[in-house]
This record gives sequence, C-alpha cells and structure tokens, in this order.
Amino acid sequence: MERLAVRRKRMNSLVLLTLLLCSFHGGVTTAKRMIDVDLPAVKCGPCLCSHSGFLADCTSKNLTSVPSKDLPATATFITLRNNSITKLEQGAFRPFNSLQRLDISVNKIHRIDKEAFCGLENLELLDMSNNSLWLNDICLYRSGPFFGMKSLRRLDLSGNQLDDVNPCVFEDVSDTLTWLDLSDNHMRYVNQSPWSTFVLGNLTFLDLSFNNFSNIHKDMFREGLLVLNLSFNRIPYSDTGFPVDAFQNVNRSLTRLEIQTNCNVSDITQNYPDQALSKLTRLSYLAMDGLPNRALGPGFKNLTKPLNLTISGRPGGEQCQIQELKNDTFQTVAGIIRSLDLSMCNLTTITFDAFSPLRYSLEVLVLSYNNRLGFATVNTALHGLQHSVLRILYIDAIVDSLSMCMMVTELDTRNYRNTSITTIYARRNRIELFCEGALRNMPKTLTEAVLYGNKLDFGLYLKDLHYMEGLQSIQVDGYPEALYPPRYFPSSDPGRCQASPHSSLCGKSIYESIRNHPMYALPTSHQDMTQHGPVEDYIDSAIYTLPPKLSSFKSRYNELHWRLEKLHFNPNQLTSLDLANNLLTAWIGPVIGLENVTSLNLSNNLAFDIHLDFFSSFPATKSLFVSHNFLGKVIASDQSGQLFGPLMQLEVLNVSNNYINVLPHQVFQGLGNLQVLDLQHNDLDNFNVNITHMNSLIQILLSDNNIKYLSQEVMDHLDYVAEKVAPNKTVIVDLTFNPLACTCEHLDFLTWVEESKVVFPKGDSYNCFMADGDLHQKINVFKIIDLLQASCVDKLGILVGAAVCFFCLILAIVSAVLYRFRWKLRYLYYASRLAYNRLDNDEQQFAYDAFVSYSTEDHSFVHNELIHELEEKAGLRLIVHNRDFTPGRPVVSNILEAIQSSRRTLVVLTPELLKSDWYHYEMQMATMEAAHTGRDVLLFLIYESVPGDQMSREVLFNLQNSTYIEYPTRGVTQQLRDFWERLSQAIRQ
Repeated sequence: MERLAVRRKRMNSLVLLTLLLCSFHGGVTTAKRMIDVDLPAVKCGPCLCSHSGFLADCTSKNLTSVPSKDLPATATFITLRNNSITKLEQGAFRPFNSLQRLDISVNKIHRIDKEAFCGLENLELLDMSNNSLWLNDICLYRSGPFFGMKSLRRLDLSGNQLDDVNPCVFEDVSDTLTWLDLSDNHMRYVNQSPWSTFVLGNLTFLDLSFNNFSNIHKDMFREGLLVLNLSFNRIPYSDTGFPVDAFQNVNRSLTRLEIQTNCNVSDITQNYPDQALSKLTRLSYLAMDGLPNRALGPGFKNLTKPLNLTISGRPGGEQCQIQELKNDTFQTVAGIIRSLDLSMCNLTTITFDAFSPLRYSLEVLVLSYNNRLGFATVNTALHGLQHSVLRILYIDAIVDSLSMCMMVTELDTRNYRNTSITTIYARRNRIELFCEGALRNMPKTLTEAVLYGNKLDFGLYLKDLHYMEGLQSIQVDGYPEALYPPRYFPSSDPGRCQASPHSSLCGKSIYESIRNHPMYALPTSHQDMTQHGPVEDYIDSAIYTLPPKLSSFKSRYNELHWRLEKLHFNPNQLTSLDLANNLLTAWIGPVIGLENVTSLNLSNNLAFDIHLDFFSSFPATKSLFVSHNFLGKVIASDQSGQLFGPLMQLEVLNVSNNYINVLPHQVFQGLGNLQVLDLQHNDLDNFNVNITHMNSLIQILLSDNNIKYLSQEVMDHLDYVAEKVAPNKTVIVDLTFNPLACTCEHLDFLTWVEESKVVFPKGDSYNCFMADGDLHQKINVFKIIDLLQASCVDKLGILVGAAVCFFCLILAIVSAVLYRFRWKLRYLYYASRLAYNRLDNDEQQFAYDAFVSYSTEDHSFVHNELIHELEEKAGLRLIVHNRDFTPGRPVVSNILEAIQSSRRTLVVLTPELLKSDWYHYEMQMATMEAAHTGRDVLLFLIYESVPGDQMSREVLFNLQNSTYIEYPTRGVTQQLRDFWERLSQAIRQ
C-alpha cells in the first residue's frame, strides 16, 4: 500500500504512464458511456458492448477465461480488467484482427500459451499490469509471448512477478515497442549481457521503479531512450551502484531520469553520482535523494541544458536530509538549474548566497514542507536571488503545524523587494497577521498570492495591499477539510506571541491599531462615544483599499462572521469575488466600490438576513452563486423581482439548496441575459415563473424538488428558444428526482418531455407519481411515458368514441326537430327581421288584398287578364313579385312581407308553377302565416288542370284544406264574368 501511495505522488516521472492508463481507463469509461447511451445495448455474453461493436467492456465479470466467442470480431478496444483469468490460451484473441487496445490488467494470469496473441496484428496498446506473470520459461517455445504483434507500441507489465527476464520475451516486438513499464516487479541486474530490454531498439520510455535493483549497467539501455525511471530501488549513490559508464549508451538521448528513493541518506559514505550523470548532456529533468552536507559534485558541470532538478524527500523527511544549504552547494550547476524542488528535506538553514549561482537561471523554487525553515530563513535565502529571474516561489508549510500567533514581520520580507517573483504559494503556514510594512516589501512584479490554510484576521496590513501595485489575484482560503488530531507536542513554543523579538512591532491589538490609524479615524463628534463602546460599531466611514490591479479575490473556509453592511472600497478593478463557505449570514448593503465584479460567490454562508436591494451593489455581475443558504423566505416575499432584478447582465444564477418552496411569478424579472438557472435541491412544488424574457436560457436545473409538471407557458418558451432562438445550442432541463405526474391527465407534458427539442437527462434518475397514488423512485421515465401513451390512448379512444356517439345522437335529434319545424323557424326568423307584430283581423290591417303567386310562364295571363279584372274592374290591391317587390332586398324578405301585408295569397296553379322552388317557399310561408295568425291565407286559382300524381303531398294537403276556384275552360263571356266576381269576393272575405 505504501508503494502505491508513493507512486501516486510522483510528480513527473510517470507522465506518459498516466496518460496511457487514462487512455485505458478513459476508454473503459467512454465504452460504458456509449453503452449507456446506445439503445438498445448489445449483450455479448457476460459482457457489455457498444451498439457499434467497437467497444467491449468485460470489467469485473468474474471471468476465468477470455470469452472469445461472445465478443464482436469488429472490436477495437476490449477490457477484461479485474477478473479471475489465470492463463491466456492459444488463439484466445485470434478473431479480433481489428483490435487496437487490450486491457487484461488486475487478473491472476501466470501463464501465456504459445501464440496466445496470434491475430493481433493491429494491436497498439496492451495492459497486463497487476497479474502473476513470471515469464522465465516462456522461451521454451520457438517464439516469444508477443508473437504476431506487429504494431505493438505500448506495453504495461507492472505489478507482476518478473525477475530475470530473458531477452527473447521482447524479440517479437523489438522493432515497434516504444513504451514499456516493468515497475513493481522483482527485477534485478545480475551481469546479464544483453539485458532483457536491450533488444528494444526503438524504446523511448522505460519504467523500472519499485524493483530490486542494487546496481545498473550500461548494457541495460540502448541509444534512443528518452525517459528512464529507476526510483524506489536499492541502488546506492556510489561507483558500484552507478558506474561511470552506466549511461554511456543513452548519453545523447536521455532527457528525463529519476533515481530518488534508492540510497540510505544517513550513510555518510554516499555521494551524488555526478560522474555517471556527467555523460547525460541532454538531460532536462533529474530527480534524486538529498544527502546531508553534500554539494553537487564536479560532474554536474558537464550538464549544459536547462535542468529541472528535484531533490525531494517523503513525508517525515525520509530520503532527503539536506538540512543546510551552503554557499557552495550549487556551485557546479551555476546557470543551468531552471526549477529546483527541495521540498520535504528537513531544511533548517540556508546561507545568504546559497542560491547566488542560480541567480540568472532559476525560475521556480520549491521550499515547501520544511516545517523548521521559517519565514526569516526564507528571507535570508532570497538574499542570493536579488535581481534574479526567479518567478515562482513555493513556501508552503515552512513552520510547525502547531504554530500559534504566527505573524510575518517587515524583517521577514525585506529581501523580497528586489526580486522578480510573480507568484507566491505560502499555504498551510497558520499566518494570522502581516505586520505593518511586511507587504510593502513585496516585489512590484507580484501578480498572484496563494495563501490557503492560514488564519488571517483583520488588521492594519490590509491597508498595505494598496502598495502591491501588480497584484491581480489573492487566494486566502482556510482549511476546506478536517485536520488530523495532533500526534505530538511541540518541542518548544512554536509561536512568536510574547516571546517574539518583533512582538513590539506587531503586538498591538487589532482594535487599538484601528483606533490609532488615520485611515479609520472617526468623526470628531463621535470621539467620546468610542471610549465607552467597541470600535467596530463606529467605523462606518472606513474605506477598504485593494490593490489597484486586483481582479480576483478568494477567501473561503475562513469562518468569516461579518455583516455585509455599509462597506466601502477604493476604486479598483476587482471582477471576481469568492467568499463561499464562511459565516456571512447578513447581506444588508450597501456595498460601494464593487461595481465591476462579474463573478460573485456567496455560497454556503448560512445567510438568512438578506435585504431585497443588496444585489443592486453588483450591477455588472454575470455569474452569481448563492447556494447552501436560507434564501427561501426572502425569495418568497419578492413578488416584483426586486432581489435579482438589478442584475440585468446576469448569465449564471445558482440558488440551489436554499429551502425555497415558493417562486413568485416575477421573481426573475429583468434577467433577460440569463443562460443557466440552478434551482436544484429545494422544496419547489411547481415552476410557474415568468421566463418569457429569457431568450438566452439554455439550462434549467430543477433536480431534487417536488415538481410534478411544467406550465404550458414555460414549455412554449423553451420550445421557442430551442427551435427559433438557439437552434444550434442544446437547451437542457433537468427534472431528475422530482415526483413527476405520470398520469393520463398530464400526458401532454410527458409527451413534450419525450418529443421536444429540449434535452432531458436520460437514465433511471426520475421519480414518478402514478395515478394510484404510488411514488415510483429511480425509474426510467421515458419507458413510463411510452406505456402511458399506449394505455391513455386506449382510454382516450373510448372516451372520444362515446363523446362522438353522444354528439351524433344530439345532432340527429336537433336535426330532426329543425327539419320538422323548418318552415316555422324560417318564418319566425324572417318575421323577426321584419319586426312583425301580430295585428287584429280588420280591414285596415292589410296594405294589399292579395299577393299573387304564379309562374313566369303565366306572366301574360296574370298581367293581361288577372290584374285587369281584379285591380281595374274590381278595385282590389294586388302585389305582384316582378312589379312590386323592393329591389335590392332579399327575395325571402320580399315574399314574407308580401304574405304578411296581404289579406290572401292567390296561387295561380299550373304545371309550370309546381316546378318552381320559389312557389314551394311561398306556399310554406303562407301556411306558416295561417298557422301563426289563425286566418285563412291561401286561395288557389286552378288555371290549368294538374294531374294529382304531379302534385306534392303539401300541395294536395293545402288544396283539400283551402279554398280554390277553377278558371273556365270554355271561355264563355258570362262564365268569365261570374268567375272574376266570385274570385273578387273570395279575396275580400
């Protein structure tokens, strides 16, 4: 376990290995992701395969052999990681000639049969780490274990049982293999010539760490090797362990060498292997153990390339016991060290000019985790780097972890002034205060200060921030994670407190310093008040100074317990302010001077006292994070959107975990540029808010609420954004872990979820509130939607069918009634249009004596005889349609008015009249008039004989029930005279 832990902490030695493992494991993750997304998933025996057949994931399936027959032959990546396979049988991978990557790590493989990998001509990466391979007897076959692998470039055999490996093992891949990991085995060199890897002519990366090497030999390596890791072995720093010609074959190629954690640093006979290293003229990175009281030997003078040198130990100071750096420690590497890591080396003393030889080359200096070094010693060390090219300084944990009252004085920073440092890391130093003037010594080039894990409090040093003219970023986070309990008592007082020789310079109380400084001077009228109350109650007029170029400030996990009220900052360029994970419970305002802030994080402050106009102090904010507070009450009371309304440029709003149960409809009014709205982990029952003005909205995160459905207004606007405003962007709505209403009543909403262009997360992360009241948790809602669409359609069909039948029945009844009374309805309709009123049956009520209904074919008879006899001779008033109807009026209105204004309707019955549609209409209207008024209306004049079979039932009925008179057929004068007299009398009756 210790070996694994140490291997994880190696900073740069296994960069390529890490990339490979990431590619293996990332490939597995990608495979799983593709398998999850592809629907339906392809089952391939006990494994899971992508729908395309290119990826096969057999991880953790308790396999004892390779399932060759179950996997797709088209696979390009197969992982058999974490199973119980004990051997690879002959032809196990023969079907997979397209395979490019194969992971069979973490198994129990101890045997590889002949031609087990036959057929893998295209394989490029093979991971067989963490098995039980021995390979000592593998060369009993005529071919090696990797026979047929013509394209293999990377091979991982770490974590096996390899010791004396015969060169024949790698003969079949000698021309292609460039990357080989043999770490964590039992390998050693026992005068083998050639050694096992010497046959690999194109090898560029070789990892031999965590083995049993006690010496190395030149025949172990060939020209062309770029990276070599020999760390965590037992190779002493001596001519035996590292012979002078050890790196002779790689002197013109090797660029990276790691030999740390090998020697016994307490052995006073050991020296840095400078003679062996002197051959490596192209070396750019070297990691080795730190020996006490040893300078780098003369052999280092031959190294001419810029060198990154790591002489670092392990927790507790193991493998690095330098303790003291003297003026001659780095004399032999003058001008070539670009970065120097001296972390965890138990450093206590650094002389004034120890780093002077590195003044014009050293850019990065790491002195971290030397907890007895202290700020004063670092200041001394920087004396040798005055006017140097140093850019980055790491001084993390350079004081005892139990230090108290840690103050950095002006004397502790005096040598920083003339450096060119741009970034300082001073984490985990328990700094509580910078004494006045300490920060004024910081170089003008300083742009970033990272001070995590300190205990900075309010003090006069804050006013010195204004002198740090180039500072752009400050990070002063506290302790984000819980610390382990102390396991030892300090040997002496670890702090300065009263024992500090500088306590008089920085020992005043905070409030005493404030009271005496003109920056925080109170108005004269308040002077007397300060004598009887705490000063913090009277510093409303204080203006807090920030560095003029500061753009980012972080102070998280510092237990800040202040009221954000009446704060005033000097003009500044601050754009990012992160005060998350503190105790800022009251957001009152106003806050003056932070109008340029575009990113504001006040998350996890347990805030509950918030004024609605607080955010008006941050008009330029584009990203606002206020999760994990208690904003539910203030948001519920904000009916007009006053809280967030001033943030018109806001693009990201995170109000998750705020116990919000009500969102007023206009709470987000004014946020027209909002793109991401995060309301996760609240108590919302609905999301009925106005978002119609948010045309840039592409994410609404609503998971873990109590939302059952979305309103039609919200759905319509999201469709509008997805289809019209941002068709090339993905609009996402997350409703996972909400009790969605999975009922027929809300099928429209569920159908929208499935069919809309708006994207909803897939998977079994939804809850469904069913029609029977049951809550189904962690289900695939899209499968439920399909079931509901089928079941609800069946019920809908029945309901629709019943409704249609009922409607048809009602329609039939209404149609029958309308048809039965059609003429009466027509009559009443037109009578109402004419404002008809029933009149008494007397002589003066009619404008005409008769309305003549006749066929146009009988025009001559009507106009030449009938009108002459009845109007001119008998004195009757007749209304004739082609003579008396009002032009421009509907014919129906003229007919009805003629019938109503005439005493009788005279029908001149002929065969031609029976063919007329208007005649039937006139007769029906006259019939309705008779029924409605109770008077005799119809009078038939049979001008020509009409057979009974040509008459309709209505005509026959009316002839039988109405008065009629026949026109004389012979035309005798006396008969005609009698006919016209009788007709006149009938009309007058």
